Amino acid sequence: MAETSATESAAVPSRDPEYRWNLLSAIVLSLATLASAWCGFQASLWNHAYSHESRTATGERFESERQAAIADRQLSNDLSIFSLWLEAKVSENEVLASEVEQRFQPHFQEAFDTWIAFPVEAGMHVPAGTPFEQAEYVLPTQKEADAATARAEEALEAADFASEASNSYVLNSLLFASVLFLAGIASKLSLPRMSHGVVVVAGVVMAASIVLLLTQPVRF
Repeated sequence: MAETSATESAAVPSRDPEYRWNLLSAIVLSLATLASAWCGFQASLWNHAYSHESRTATGERFESERQAAIADRQLSNDLSIFSLWLEAKVSENEVLASEVEQRFQPHFQEAFDTWIAFPVEAGMHVPAGTPFEQAEYVLPTQKEADAATARAEEALEAADFASEASNSYVLNSLLFASVLFLAGIASKLSLPRMSHGVVVVAGVVMAASIVLLLTQPVRF
């Protein structure tokens, strides 16, 4: 008989409405704590990704500027050599023109060969236009500069994405912190109805926060 009474008294708390509300509050607190920790972890990872991509973008911009400066010098050099060749050609100094042509850079030689194959108009020594107008004239360093610029833009896009992801996790962390606050003070309220209402609000906010959390990118 004593054992039956003890069993019934132990089962009372599980049938007590306040016990259930306290259990619900504890579950909300536990989930919000875990979710908040996860948000902090993800925000830290995405912030690290933002820093990495920002440094990459800065480095690629410097590389692009360096290659572009080299390309400018190469263009100036090509212009000078071509001007010397053109002067020798117009002066009909074939020996000098041949010597100058031997100093053409490979990237310029291809464009020059295309241009020089064009027909020469009457009264002219060379075809119309210049090798610089040909599609074959491509400075290798300019290609490197363009490629570095493209990589810098990709890194900037990745940095922006990482920054937005980090900010989203910080916002979500704040939402879960509000859930922790609401669920925490619910047990301190003396009026049961008010305490239950706060627990319900905390549960709704947590559910909305979890839905938002599931839409965010994950990084490992």
